[in-house]
Formats: sequence, C-alpha cells, structure tokens
Amino acid sequence: MGLRGAQGKTTQEKIMRGNPGKQKLNTEEPLPDRDQIKMPVWIDDKAKQHWDKHIPQFETLGYFTNFDCQAFAVYCQALSDVERLTNEIRKEGDVVTYTNSYGHEANKKNEKHALKKEAIDLVLKLSGHFGLTPTSRSQIKAFNAKEGKTIKDFMNKKKKEQNENTQSTNEKRSNSPSKNSRQQTGSKDSNSK
Repeated sequence: MGLRGAQGKTTQEKIMRGNPGKQKLNTEEPLPDRDQIKMPVWIDDKAKQHWDKHIPQFETLGYFTNFDCQAFAVYCQALSDVERLTNEIRKEGDVVTYTNSYGHEANKKNEKHALKKEAIDLVLKLSGHFGLTPTSRSQIKAFNAKEGKTIKDFMNKKKKEQNENTQSTNEKRSNSPSKNSRQQTGSKDSNSK
C-alpha cells in the first residue's frame, strides 16, 4: 500500500506557489541538473510531438530537470494513447458486436473506453504535476532557477532582492516629505500670516 494523504510538494514547488502554508523550507534540497533533458526512446511518434511542443516552454520557466524526463514521457505517451484510442473507438463504434459463449451475437460497450479512461486519468494526474492545468498553473510563480544549484542558492538570491527592494522603498520614503513635516510647514504658514 502506498503512502496515505495528499502527496507532498518539493521545496521548489512550495516556493513557486509562494509557500502558502508558510512552512519551514528544506534549504538543502538539491536541484537536479538541467543539462541533459533528453526525450526517452520508448515513446511513440505522437508522444514525441507532445514532448517537442512542451519541453522548450519548461526549459524557459526553469523548473524542468533531468529527473523529470521519464515522468513527462509517461504523460506524453498517455496523451498519445488517449488520441489513438479515441480514433479507434470512432472507427469501431461505442458498441461492438461479439459472439458470446452460447454462440449468439451480442453487443457490448467497446472495451477501449476503459483503456481510454485510464489514460485520461493518468494525463490529468500528471498534468497537475507539470503545471499543465489552469488550476495548477495558477499556483505557480515562475522563476529562472538556472542561476542556482540548490534551493538555498535561490532563496538567498530572493532574500537579497527583497532586501534591496525594501532599502529602495525606505529611501523613497525618507526622500519624500513626511505628513508631519507638511503639517508643520502648513502651520508655520498660517502662523506667519
């Protein structure tokens, strides 16, 4: 039996989603390399087309690594299977005729519907892992992870950017006249009249 409960998220996923639970993050989690993203040879031609369509976008976003290749290949193959099974069902029909054990012809639902449903379920499950559904995509904050090798590197860079933004905001506040100084200036003007 597998683990119970919701599947955990990687530290990178938590950061990309803004760490909504404000949980302590694993700063030592490694980021696998992105230098050998290769299409597995076992997927069919239609699956290869899906691979070629999505991989450039994943590489741009920076969250696809060498370790993700096999899981994404499974997604591409399942999507290819959905398309193939849909076409086969169209040709054969939703209901097929067969000869039962008594030698009589009977009708039954095309068994390829069950295979298609399994493939669709797998596509939907993996789509969420790769940010390919509107819901999962809306929870991702894209960043260029190519600059750091670990989550800690990325977090340090983000912290530095936040500190710089805070400093520039504070400098702007100190350079603009404060509300109190404007009130004092206004009260001096009224006293001088």
